[in-house]
Amino acid sequence: MRIFIQFIIIFLFSANIGFAQTGKITGKVYDGQTGNSLPAASVQLVQTGQQATTDVNGSFSFGKLKVGVYTVHVNFISYQLKTSEEITVIAGSVNNIDITLEKTSAKLGDVTVKGRKASKETATALLVLQKNRSSISDGISAEVIRSTPDRSASDVLKRIPGASIQDDKFAIIRGLNDRYNSAFINGSPAPSSESDRKAFAFDVFSANLLDNIVIAKTATPDVTGDFAGGIVSINTKSLPDQSFQSISVGGGYNTITSFKDRVTYTGGGWDMFNKQFTSALPEKENFPLNFKSQETLAKTANNNWRLSQNQFSPNANFQYTMGQNFQRNNKDFAGFLLSGTYSVTNSFFEINRKLYDYGTDPNDPAILNSNFNSKIYSSRVLAGILANFSIKIDQNNIINFKNMYNLNTDDRLINRAGEKDINPLANSSVLIDQHARVFYGSKFYSSQLEGQHYFPEYKIKSNWLLYNSEINRTNPSTNDTYVFSENTNSFIPQIGDGANDNDAGTIKSILTNENIKGFQFDVSTPIDISENFTNILKTGVNYISRSRDFKSRRIGFAPSNNFNYDIYNEPLETLFDTKNLGENGFRLVDRTAPFDKYDGNVQNLATYLMTDTRILKNIRLIGGIRAESFNMAVNSVKLDYVTPLAYRTYVSNLLPSVNFVFSVNDKQNIRLSYSKTVNRPEFREVAPFLFYDYSTGFTVSGNDTLKTAQITNYDFRYEIYPGRGQVISISAFHKKFINPIEQVYQLNAVNPNITYQNSPEATVTGIETEVRLVLGSLLNKRSTILNNLTFLANYSWLKSKTIIPYSADINVERTMQGQSPFLINTGFIYNDERKGWGGSVFLNNSGPRVYIGGNNFYLDVWESGRNVVDFQVSKSLLKRKMDIRLNVRDLLAQKLNYFEDRNVNKKFDEGTDVLIQSNTFGRVISLSFTYKL
Repeated sequence: MRIFIQFIIIFLFSANIGFAQTGKITGKVYDGQTGNSLPAASVQLVQTGQQATTDVNGSFSFGKLKVGVYTVHVNFISYQLKTSEEITVIAGSVNNIDITLEKTSAKLGDVTVKGRKASKETATALLVLQKNRSSISDGISAEVIRSTPDRSASDVLKRIPGASIQDDKFAIIRGLNDRYNSAFINGSPAPSSESDRKAFAFDVFSANLLDNIVIAKTATPDVTGDFAGGIVSINTKSLPDQSFQSISVGGGYNTITSFKDRVTYTGGGWDMFNKQFTSALPEKENFPLNFKSQETLAKTANNNWRLSQNQFSPNANFQYTMGQNFQRNNKDFAGFLLSGTYSVTNSFFEINRKLYDYGTDPNDPAILNSNFNSKIYSSRVLAGILANFSIKIDQNNIINFKNMYNLNTDDRLINRAGEKDINPLANSSVLIDQHARVFYGSKFYSSQLEGQHYFPEYKIKSNWLLYNSEINRTNPSTNDTYVFSENTNSFIPQIGDGANDNDAGTIKSILTNENIKGFQFDVSTPIDISENFTNILKTGVNYISRSRDFKSRRIGFAPSNNFNYDIYNEPLETLFDTKNLGENGFRLVDRTAPFDKYDGNVQNLATYLMTDTRILKNIRLIGGIRAESFNMAVNSVKLDYVTPLAYRTYVSNLLPSVNFVFSVNDKQNIRLSYSKTVNRPEFREVAPFLFYDYSTGFTVSGNDTLKTAQITNYDFRYEIYPGRGQVISISAFHKKFINPIEQVYQLNAVNPNITYQNSPEATVTGIETEVRLVLGSLLNKRSTILNNLTFLANYSWLKSKTIIPYSADINVERTMQGQSPFLINTGFIYNDERKGWGGSVFLNNSGPRVYIGGNNFYLDVWESGRNVVDFQVSKSLLKRKMDIRLNVRDLLAQKLNYFEDRNVNKKFDEGTDVLIQSNTFGRVISLSFTYKL
């Protein structure tokens, strides 16, 4: 084995050394009018006489070239010949010269591009792709991602126009919360990562593994019809043009955690003591019912409730990436990309939370009922492995196999102290001291097997995709100790029997397994009527099978018949020691309810037909229809403990869409779009399971009467591409909902409860602007600094209205849950390739938004906006083999407030509005080193 490993290492290093002595030319050939890639184009390297034919993606490559200057001829039937001259090959590097071809015309001759202009062909080709997209969409590339301090996909998403992030991981697109958006990974749908909401947590992906993120904001027949805000497509790093290895290490200092005191507990990780404990207990059906057996069982409990103090360590991260490119006859044949990443992030949040009593009129003064201060100590681990493989059978057939595995854990200790039942007249209250030990873990695996094929005789392209994604989310135990004191210095444990989540001695475990698998196949062929009337006809089928198995268990300690109440005088940390368990102490009770588990499955079969028609070279019409058959089942028991829940729904939808593009000239587009989409209930939103969130103090339950929401979408965009990677655009949109699904506040006997309901109707209207400009171009200056400095800005103005039925005869209008009135993202990127210096500064702000919708008893709870400023400086050393990056995240560290907007001006006014909760954050300063072998 040792000899084998040594051989592999020598092989990889020798491959890299061999490549370092030569260079490579790669590229793609595109239709300059449509932006489509051109398979089977002929490419010739003049100096060597080498010939290449572009593959199904329009790609070509020439490898193992001696250092020097080369010329490339590109030719394709019915297109004018294009020559790129003075292409410089440098040892160990890849020169990409992607080229666009124009249709042959009597007025057009051959085209020659020389010197520096040849190197700009890549930027021109990318702009052509952007300009010729079939739908309105926005995205961010790996180049910009590298210029930011962003550590996860959720951080990256907030840079995209019209997008913001809630709770540091959920995407809000065009003012519509996470449940109205769909997530895709390398073309396959992602499962819901959360046990208690229809959402995908984008913080599970490291930013280092991303190639780009694109958000499609209008529908076309070949994409899912289940969205209203946007379709978020995450694309991981593609296969390398050259073999390489790189190692990156870094550390981070958080101003309120690193080297500061923390409170923690025994356990943590995947083998927490309570995971072992609960898994060793009898199942609910076999759990003993008599007190004697419960006392005996309690003595076997391996439990430790003791707390300890230590210090937070700094944040840390590590990444190793290796790419290998194999050639046959000096042409790309196969390759793979392997990457592993690991990071530890420690954080501390301080949350002040208040609850109020109200009169029958929401305008009556709010009377403080409870006031709690929570300290949350968190340690989070994010580990990921990426393994992508590709083989080019021949120029017309390519197979890709992409895999990703992520492990995400969050280990939390929550200390909540304060008072409840405040009576200002009697000057009395109940003092509270509560500790909860909470561990969350998720394992996510995604795999795609993809085939791309081209049949040159018929000019037919076909693609197929098989995919499987699995997510396992576990909360192996939440341990809660809860004590109270009625105006005395002696705290008394609140001992129940596990029936309530916040009874002392409660142990709760949750396990969610979700799987999504399916396939899609499409075929497209050109049907040209004339030179001024061309068509591409595309049709396909998509099948998705999705299943979820959810289980929750609630176990608690309760007093025995002969309980010795002197035990209550012991410190809370030793209250449940073995000596206090048994005949004169505590017994063990299983209070798992029938509704604490559910299972569900979905089958969705979709077929579509679409045409991409071009008329007179400047008019483009992309239209068609998508048919989806959706079948969903959820099985559980209702909250009455008795009535079975057998939710069944079968819905067929015909979803038309039309995208119209008018090309004013080769740099300007006007776009119009119309489409019908849907938004369907999620497993969790239907299941009755009652969940208590220790961080917020809310409970969450489902609603089995939910219906599918219907959305009609109208879009407009005017876009300008001045060149040099620049863009200016302005968009407007309007969406009309029938039966939108909203989160709403409900009155609960113990805690405020959140549930889901259909509102009769809603509308969302917005305007988005984006500017990306090179300042040297804008100011017409030849300054090196200005030509290396790019200004980016996007702004969204959003307005929504939904109708909320507060009672049988009262409907109230309010803003949709999760919608901000505005989004701002702006910044500068500086990149001096010659000297190796880089830097960026970004400002992000999402305005106040409804966090939880109210009812006739509670007002809406709003989340305030806050300014987030991120900063980065980078330097390349050792002939660009080493990169050093200094990052500062959340420079301003502003508080995040949750409030009741009592004066209805959609912002927090101290002294007027009611502050429900306030979160405190720290600044994070990090330094990383990357070395390329």
